[in-house]
Amino acid sequence: MMVYIAFVCLGVSTLVACGNIAGSIGAVIRKRRGIDQGYTCIPLVSILFSSLAWVLGGTTIGALAFIPAALDPGTWMLVALPFALIDFPQRQRKGAAGQPEGNAMPRSSGSAMNTTTALRLLGPLASLVYQRRYIVEGTVDGYIGPDDLINNGDNFINYPGIGETAKLPSVQEFSRILTEAAQTIPFDDPMFTNWMLVEHNPEWDKLRSAARNVLLELGGDIGEWERKELEHTDA
Repeated sequence: MMVYIAFVCLGVSTLVACGNIAGSIGAVIRKRRGIDQGYTCIPLVSILFSSLAWVLGGTTIGALAFIPAALDPGTWMLVALPFALIDFPQRQRKGAAGQPEGNAMPRSSGSAMNTTTALRLLGPLASLVYQRRYIVEGTVDGYIGPDDLINNGDNFINYPGIGETAKLPSVQEFSRILTEAAQTIPFDDPMFTNWMLVEHNPEWDKLRSAARNVLLELGGDIGEWERKELEHTDA
């Protein structure tokens, strides 16, 4: 009787592990398509039922009871949690690509935005190389969503220290194109892939060129910024 209960526990552990695996794979696929809809694994359940199967099944099941738990992303999520907490601040800065902290504040007058800040905010939006690396070919450990770049552009326009920079013709043109792109590009269409966006969408290409023009007018070296960003991530 105990052996039968053990097999039931093993079955539950297997179902939980398969659900977590399928959910994780689906989240990666959606992320590559630009759909910001993740999946939260169910932790502990598979290892709990595997332990029960091992205890109740004895030598009949043995260590095989822990195979589902070993394959379950929910188990590995617990193992990786301490490392993720340590690495989170740096990854957050990378993922935000230089977004300013806190809520947007009224623009200051008189001063102008420095080139370093402009590159942090608009570099990813102005760089085709960067977008190919992190949007089209992005992975779980290195992915930037198109919505992140749109938000960066909006943060640039509303940056507290933008000052006189807001009056530049290239900045005003960028603001106009950014608004149009956010309204016309079909980001919510599941058939509209990141590859189509980065490589073939004319509105996105226009926005990328507008961001590049802003950086050029501010004296930003886009090529040098790309080199440092890619070298940093390849290291």
